[in-house]
Amino acid sequence: MTADLSVSAPPSVLLFGPLDPTSAQYLTADALSCQLTGCHPATVATAVHIQDTMTLDHISLLPPEQIHDQMRCLLEDLNIRAIKAGPLYSVEEASILGQILADYPQLPLVLHLQSIPDSAQVGREQDSDEIIQAIFDLVVPFCQLVVADQILLQQWQAEDLLPANQHPARALIRLGARAVLYTTAQSPGGHSAYQLYTEQGLYRQWPMANPLERVQDTEGMLACICATQFAWQLELAPACEQAVNYVDGVSTHVFQAGMGHRLIHQAGILQPITHSKQT
Repeated sequence: MTADLSVSAPPSVLLFGPLDPTSAQYLTADALSCQLTGCHPATVATAVHIQDTMTLDHISLLPPEQIHDQMRCLLEDLNIRAIKAGPLYSVEEASILGQILADYPQLPLVLHLQSIPDSAQVGREQDSDEIIQAIFDLVVPFCQLVVADQILLQQWQAEDLLPANQHPARALIRLGARAVLYTTAQSPGGHSAYQLYTEQGLYRQWPMANPLERVQDTEGMLACICATQFAWQLELAPACEQAVNYVDGVSTHVFQAGMGHRLIHQAGILQPITHSKQT
């Protein structure tokens, strides 16, 4: 059987993050998101979760040299067009990501910020504040986009990890991020929203569809879809709008996989994102 070499290569997205064995989030879920948006996923596993759909029991961090070597191999071999990273669980992960991105400044990075697990859960000595500071210092300056929610960033403000005298999205931009996609629990109008901040302040806002049932966290998916849109060479606002529409659309396609939260059935959606490539 002869391979069809006429098929054009899809843009590749590098996924840098942990493996959730339930496939609710992170590498396996992000790989499916990439495929449904016409991209090829390449993965760098940084940790392995031991969990079910209800409870996360333990996180096993992979050796830093293994993470570094795998990321270098992929970037030197594949035509990577964007990177989605996060969550990050160690100073070493932040350091590796920052070091390599310094060599590939042209690649758009979308960082999904999440709370840092308890040290006993991960089995490491590092303090969570130290990890967060490493992310701020080593990774955020390379970010085309940071995706984070209001509650998390306000918590970090209360813990003096971000300045309390300015909007937390502006604080991340001052640290070097080009933009922040900020998911609010409640906007000034009384509804949840996605807010896109740039150096100029609040740039765009979209209403957030509140799911009728409790489902998995969707911010990682939001970050991944943004990365796929950058891989397709969309500009910032259209990329975020595509991601918002995708996540709100698939959030209604849920199923009960186990005893925990309902999971999103991405493969069950009728119309994946289509693209008109920008130049």
